[in-house]
Amino acid sequence: MNAMVSVVIPTTAELNRSEWIARAIDSVTSQSNSNIEIIVAINGGKVDEGLVSQIAKRTSVQLLRLQKRGLKNAIVEGWRVASGEFVCFLDDDDELLAHSIEKRVEALKQNTNASAAFTDGYFKSEGKIVRPIINRQEFDQNDLFGSLLNKNWNASCASLFRKSSVSHDLFENDYRYSHYGTDRWLPPNIQDFGFSWTFASAKLVLQHKVVFVDKPCYLINSRPNTTSASLGAHLRTIAVLNAIRSLNPHKKYRSKIRKNLSRSHHSASCKWNSMGLRKLAFQHHWYSLISSLGGLRYLPYFRHLLRTTNDDA
Repeated sequence: MNAMVSVVIPTTAELNRSEWIARAIDSVTSQSNSNIEIIVAINGGKVDEGLVSQIAKRTSVQLLRLQKRGLKNAIVEGWRVASGEFVCFLDDDDELLAHSIEKRVEALKQNTNASAAFTDGYFKSEGKIVRPIINRQEFDQNDLFGSLLNKNWNASCASLFRKSSVSHDLFENDYRYSHYGTDRWLPPNIQDFGFSWTFASAKLVLQHKVVFVDKPCYLINSRPNTTSASLGAHLRTIAVLNAIRSLNPHKKYRSKIRKNLSRSHHSASCKWNSMGLRKLAFQHHWYSLISSLGGLRYLPYFRHLLRTTNDDA
């Protein structure tokens, strides 16, 4: 008998996500593995009860209703109730490709000391595949942590975890409370539930053996209003980088982390300046300079902050 695999699908179950959720569930039920449990973890303040009823009619789905909002809570609680030997996650607007679970289960069976197996996937936009998730020029499967500092290679549905080897603590730790975390940088009006796949992936590769299955196994559907260039994204990146630094990775990575911090502070400074909030723009500009030796390259930007101030005067 095939080992059981639990697929956790976190969702806010809003009406406008009904088509996406159905597609995500269908992509799991069509897998070649016959022993799969699907856990739809519903959280959020805009749940559509009609949609919940539609999901509940699917005999293959176990509903998990959560009172506490947030992606992290849905992931942790989904992990707790999962009864499978292996567990993976799937955002409610993404899809698994054919044989996705089978390929990763086989990799973990062949690598019995590995805690997780992850794969590549594709970005999909307007019904068309755009590009692979992993940029091979920035990715080295023999240096997963270093590659992570270039670009997160571990999308939410990329990894299959061996549950007996991984604790829920992998998803519990909140980067917001690390030294110089979000409490220092993120304003109250920018919502942040304290979960980052980049941070979880950093902990994963520092604490566990992880194997890469070089086959595309999932689709990330790009949706309108997805904005990785937003101010909140830059501020969260600063918090996550500081949290990763607190994990005390090998000293060979410290320079790259500091360089990334400088770049993220500079981006935040530009965003604040464009919003006319000069005090915050100056603050992040200062940190862009002192976070790394390479931060001095952002020194010329100071003239833009002065120019804006002088114009206001």
